[in-house]
Amino acid sequence: MHFQIKKLKKCSAGFTHSTENRVCKDVDGWFSAQGFASPKRDTERSESTTVRRQSFTILESIAVIVIIGILVVIATPRFEVFQLIKFQGAGRKLISDIRYAQNKAVSAHINTAIYFRTDQERYLAFQCDPGLSDCTDSGQWTALMDPFTRQDLEVDYTTDPQYRGPAIASANFNATDYLRFDWEGIPQDRDGNNLTANGTVVLDYVGESITITIIPQTGKVNTVTTY
Repeated sequence: MHFQIKKLKKCSAGFTHSTENRVCKDVDGWFSAQGFASPKRDTERSESTTVRRQSFTILESIAVIVIIGILVVIATPRFEVFQLIKFQGAGRKLISDIRYAQNKAVSAHINTAIYFRTDQERYLAFQCDPGLSDCTDSGQWTALMDPFTRQDLEVDYTTDPQYRGPAIASANFNATDYLRFDWEGIPQDRDGNNLTANGTVVLDYVGESITITIIPQTGKVNTVTTY
């Protein structure tokens, strides 16, 4: 049995060999006649699609950046308002605690005091029964209980999750950092001397301040907020 090996004609680039008539045919023409797209045209179409996809991706990136910018502009004022509300809440809490200490002194016939630790951004409330001692020794004072939490009445502006942020800029009660009330509710300094001038506590937060003033004799509390 003999096998006949036919040599196929080598075609130049862009042409394909036809086994029927042993001639080279145009590749694009052959693919078109068979109902297929030309490989060359597919390549060109793929490159064009890639360019369009890259352009679309750039447009998407620009749109995302613009949207983020708009959200930042909208969210920033709301965040500032939230912080302002939080700061005002800290001021109201302090006023409430001062009034509570005064009312507790009158109702229970005891001495109460609030110690403002400006170096630690916190304040603590204490009580002392004048019937058991003269309340001149720090060891005679015990923590005053918060009527809501039933814990020691203390606020730390560096750690408290509800009031964190403000700073106690100053506290001045006859040149001391103690606000004390006797059993009649009269405001005094650390040593038990009646206030001779308005006592003040100042809270600061991001350029804003709340000044709380305690009037001598009556212990009336006034506030001034500066923006």
